[in-house]
Order: sequence, then structure tokens, then C-alpha cells
Amino acid sequence: MLVITIPKTMGFTNGMEILDVYLHYQLPVDLVYPFLFAISYCLLSAYFLKKVNKFNSVFFYQCFLPIIGGLADYLENSGIISMLNDYSDISETVIQLISIFSIVKSITTTIFFTVLINTLLMLGLKTIKERKYNYWPVAELKLRMDNGVDRPKSDGWFISILRKRAPYRSPLPMEDFKH
Repeated sequence: MLVITIPKTMGFTNGMEILDVYLHYQLPVDLVYPFLFAISYCLLSAYFLKKVNKFNSVFFYQCFLPIIGGLADYLENSGIISMLNDYSDISETVIQLISIFSIVKSITTTIFFTVLINTLLMLGLKTIKERKYNYWPVAELKLRMDNGVDRPKSDGWFISILRKRAPYRSPLPMEDFKH
């Protein structure tokens, strides 16, 4: 907005016309964004919480952070609209109230993205842990022993676990190594 929208608006307006342009062109676009932000990030957060199995815990409340941020953005935009419509008589309480909405929006957005990054880290650790048990036969063996599965009586019980895995295939063709 600071780099593109305002300079282009200033290029074809002068003086008080910029308020009219901002009120009728920029703010309607800014009224769509909070809704999309709140809905999409609330659903994204719920999706990742469900993947980490934390959806039915206290972490569920992180889904409300983008909604609070979106509501604060709407309240901030409505205050800006009221200030632009009555710019000659603006009270200090309205300015302070709009400033509070702006701060609430910024704080909830920052907290949300911090918590979302932590949730993604939890998902990454969970994925690494699951892959570790899926790809390493020794870890699978340890997991089987920890769960109380008795060791088979045949001598080839460890080999049978290894045979369940796909055999290693070299990325190079074997014809190159034949003499």
C-alpha cells in the first residue's frame, strides 16, 4: 500500500480528492481482506491442529485468533471511514479507539503466526518421529518389544522384518559395473 497504492493515487489526485479516492477505492478492497484472512487462517489452523492431534485441547483457541484479528480490522476500517466522512470534526476518543483496534489487530495477528509456526514445528516433529519408526527396522523392533509383542522363536525373526522393506536399488545401472 505504501509503495504502490498511495503513490499511484497521489499521481492523479490533488489535495482533498485523495480522501475521496481512498474512501471509495482502497477501503472497499480492504473490507474483503479481513473476512478472507479470518476464515482461511482459522480453517488452516484447525487443519494443522487436527493433524497434530491437539484439536480437542487448549490449542483449539488458537483458531479464534484470526477471527479476533479480522473483527479488529473491520472495526479499524469502520473508524477510518467515519473519520474520512467527518474529517473536520474528529474527536480524540475516536482516534484513540481506532488506534486500540489497530493494536489489537497487530497483536492477535503476531500471536497467531507465532502459534501457527509452533504448530507446524510440532507437525514436523511428529512426521519425523513417524517416519523414523516406519523406515528403521531396529526402531520398529524396539517398538514391537515395547508394546509387549513377544519375539518369534525362529532364528530369522530380525531378517523377516528386514525382508518386509523394499530392497535397496542403486540409482546407477548395474551394467556399468560388470567386467
